[in-house]
Amino acid sequence: MAANGFIIQGACEWVHKVRRYGYNMLMSKKQTGIMISFGVVLFLVYVTSQLGLGVVSAPDNAVSAPTVAATGAIKRQGFTDYDYGSHVLRDEDGVTLYALTSDKIDLDEYLGLTKTVRGESVSGYPLDGGPDYLNVKTIQ
Repeated sequence: MAANGFIIQGACEWVHKVRRYGYNMLMSKKQTGIMISFGVVLFLVYVTSQLGLGVVSAPDNAVSAPTVAATGAIKRQGFTDYDYGSHVLRDEDGVTLYALTSDKIDLDEYLGLTKTVRGESVSGYPLDGGPDYLNVKTIQ
């Protein structure tokens, strides 16, 4: 905690010196104002980071999207009534099981192949009577 006090004290002294001696350091009034604003912003960023008011991350016990595994033929998404997914997973009868996307895998490499895909259900889907939406993480 001593280091935190030292940093706060240092930031306050820096702002004070810029305000007091800014003109003597050959700085214009505008430059002095900018330096003071910069010091205040740095101070506020530091304080919010110490208080935990900055970026919020998900807790370790946060619920993640459900993991799904399904087997079928990977096909390119054609024209549909729904507007999501770059590819689809179809069963032997040609029925669409899932609309697919992936931020890790190039699904075009598996076109026409029957594979087992594993991924996370995308929340908020299905839409417009379409299939469930799956973000593919692995293909076997």
